[in-house]
Amino acid sequence: MTGISTDGTFASAANTNLATQLAIKTYVDSQITAQDLDFQGDSGGALSIDLDSETLTIAGGTGITTAGSGNTVTATLDDTAVTAGSYGSATAIATFTVDAQGRLTAAGTAAIATTLTVDGDSGTGGVDLLTDDLRIVGTANEISTSVAKSGTDVSVTVALPDDVTIGQDLTVTRHLVVNGNTTLGNGSTDTTQTSGNLVVGGNLTVSGTTTSVNSTETTLTDPMIELAKDTSSQDGLDRGLRFKWHDGSSVKTGFFGFDIQTERFSFTKDEDLSGGDNASSPWHDAQFGGVYAGNINLGITGDNEIDTASGNLTIDSAGGTTTIDDILVVSGAASAASLTLTTDLAVAHGGTGVSSFTGDAVIVSNAGGTALSYLTSSLGTVGDIVQFNASGVPIVTNVIDGGTY
Repeated sequence: MTGISTDGTFASAANTNLATQLAIKTYVDSQITAQDLDFQGDSGGALSIDLDSETLTIAGGTGITTAGSGNTVTATLDDTAVTAGSYGSATAIATFTVDAQGRLTAAGTAAIATTLTVDGDSGTGGVDLLTDDLRIVGTANEISTSVAKSGTDVSVTVALPDDVTIGQDLTVTRHLVVNGNTTLGNGSTDTTQTSGNLVVGGNLTVSGTTTSVNSTETTLTDPMIELAKDTSSQDGLDRGLRFKWHDGSSVKTGFFGFDIQTERFSFTKDEDLSGGDNASSPWHDAQFGGVYAGNINLGITGDNEIDTASGNLTIDSAGGTTTIDDILVVSGAASAASLTLTTDLAVAHGGTGVSSFTGDAVIVSNAGGTALSYLTSSLGTVGDIVQFNASGVPIVTNVIDGGTY
């Protein structure tokens, strides 16, 4: 059985009841009046609009213009200069998520840093990339800087200028190449020191007072060493080598070189050079395997032998006497086995005191017995005889005197 219902709320709707036209209109009017549209923006609370009595307006903010046409609302960025931070956030940008239907939905914000922090050897600064300029400045007379742009590449060059003055310590951990003239120190008080090797490719000039070499071994490839190069006048100083040595009790100073007073090459093992570079006698022994001294060779031909390279060997003492303590052996060829004396060998030394004899004479001693005398026949008479006169002196005569008996 089908009935007709006039209930405008449809609270007890059923398939067996038919709604009247008035009931349906009453229900639709009541539903349209009660419908609202709920929405919410990036900021602010939840909002709603009554679809029956209110209008939804989509308004553009700074730099954005909206326009409606038909069923479409279009949002357009204004064609004007936009100042950072004049709309939206200056330090944040919206991030979006794409849902399953390909729609972009706001999911949150991410911070964008606009400040660049610069930390130098001394001090720290911040540069706002939106408003500030970053300057790379060199120190006067120490560092120069230049900036160049090629396409999208910007190059910053930091270099030393032509003339460099460094007021603080400079540490170079790798190779340092310096072209041109280089001055280290102020030339009077500064000290230049290297912990490693020092290689000088050219000439080395040391213009100081004292040059000290504290090395274990000094090796020179020079074939000659020149001392006192700038000598221009007499200074009275010796030239040579001075050295230290220890005799077991104390440190001694030795000298080996040219003695300017004697103008000879000299050696002393214990010298006081505190007053200057001038060694003095007594000189000390020097030891060699053999010596070439002028034309005399000592120990060259053989040990214990003295030879001459040319000429004769002369022994001349300042006191006038040459003493030979051992046996004198004269040897040589038969024709040369002789001893030649410039001065006659005295009778006291086993000689005759004369270098030649008087011919055809009788040899007798002189009155003092220190030399030889000669008796000759001065009369030239046959039968001359030698006899003693009344004084006991040997004479030559032709008179026979029997004497007194």
